[in-house]
Amino acid sequence: MAVAANLAMLLFMVLISTTGAVFASQSAYAVTAAGIGWSMLLLGEAIPILTWASLALIIVGLIMVEPKQEAEEEPPLLDDTIEDLVPRLDPLPAATEQSRPMPV
Repeated sequence: MAVAANLAMLLFMVLISTTGAVFASQSAYAVTAAGIGWSMLLLGEAIPILTWASLALIIVGLIMVEPKQEAEEEPPLLDDTIEDLVPRLDPLPAATEQSRPMPV
């Protein structure tokens, strides 16, 4: 039993790494749909109309979610470096007549 559980977890991790977390999380809904199907086939359970409607919504939701796609490489927004963007400031500008304080 532990081998099967570990194998299932390994396959789930592979699914997450290849398709993305959102797509992989949809497996819980697929398990629910499979459980309804197996209960009909193996146990002969009668499925109410509300369950059929819920199953239809689950299937529509599963169809709408797509696996992740590789992102296209976008060019950088700015070709400038930080030195080009920040103006150069002299640490202590030379004192001139206009920059001297006024006498009191």
